Amino acid sequence: MREARTWRAGGLIKGALWAGALTAATFCAVAALSRPALASEQQGAQAEAEPEPGPRARSLLPPASAHVSPGVTRWPPPAELRRVNQSRLDRQARGMGVLLGWSALNIGVGTAGYLVSDGPRRYFHQMNAAWNVVNAAIAGFGLRAALRDDASRFDGLETLEEGRSFERILAINIGLNVAYMASGAFMWERGLRRDDDRLRGYGPSLLLQGAFLLVFDSTLFALQRRASARYLEGLQLGMEPEGGLQLGYGVHF
Repeated sequence: MREARTWRAGGLIKGALWAGALTAATFCAVAALSRPALASEQQGAQAEAEPEPGPRARSLLPPASAHVSPGVTRWPPPAELRRVNQSRLDRQARGMGVLLGWSALNIGVGTAGYLVSDGPRRYFHQMNAAWNVVNAAIAGFGLRAALRDDASRFDGLETLEEGRSFERILAINIGLNVAYMASGAFMWERGLRRDDDRLRGYGPSLLLQGAFLLVFDSTLFALQRRASARYLEGLQLGMEPEGGLQLGYGVHF
């Protein structure tokens, strides 16, 4: 009877954690994709709302062959580019600092807990310490790179690409974090069913680490996504007199 109750409890825990992980992943995916979709819908609604110009209004419009400039057609000035890139580097540095602090805390507490605990708790602390050795190395290299990089070396296009590249890395990490949590839930449930102290310790540890990283990466992703959107809002796509496309910056923020 006791084993049956334990197995049922493990199944409920696993199901709840799976649902939470999938919900978080769905939320992140919807947030990442909603902005382009909403923009398309707004443009379509605006086009439908605009009335068809009458004969007199059409006669006042410039001919199709005339070149109409959409506004300012230039990249942001160097000072503005430096500000945008410095904000991104500062954001990365703060994020790596948070990750480094989390890693140091887990290594310290995990090492001490491993030495004084037994049973599942011992393995829980062991995994926390070992996992965050890797996190600390990643955070250290990332922090060093963000602090040493020169914000003034990026031009307009490179600024756009750097922001998008950071978003792609974070999106991949978010998917991996969900996988970590799912693996932890599976190990925890299996450990409860088999009465395995190692799995009963490793499973909750992976759940904890995956949950923290999911919140961490999702927050950074949202902040970088918003910064990239603000940068893109100031860029305008127009036609050059020779017929080519020209990308410019029209809004200063």
